[in-house]
Amino acid sequence: MKPIYLVLLCFIFTNCYVYQVNNFEKAETIPPIEKQIKKDQLYKLKVNNEIYKVQAAAWEGDSLVTYINFKEDKVRKFHKNDITEVQQRTFARGRSDALTFGIYGGIAAIIILLSK
Repeated sequence: MKPIYLVLLCFIFTNCYVYQVNNFEKAETIPPIEKQIKKDQLYKLKVNNEIYKVQAAAWEGDSLVTYINFKEDKVRKFHKNDITEVQQRTFARGRSDALTFGIYGGIAAIIILLSK
């Protein structure tokens, strides 16, 4: 029974993360791809009109070495000129708060129903 709760808990908290495009100030110039992508961070990359969820491993010259679907045995290289969009995985505070209050409300409703 404990593994089911652990799986449900992991599933719930993975939904608290979203992919967002970095918002740079209008006065600033957009930094090059090498500066936007940092090692061991999770990203959603748009390359040649295909979207990949990757973990950045390292830069080798002009190519980004990544792990596809966060699995280290699935290595893929993308040239920096082929990457058209970078979205970084960030924690969504609003989703987390909504989920927390929803769970508390559900627990309160169950307690009220069981106490009657």
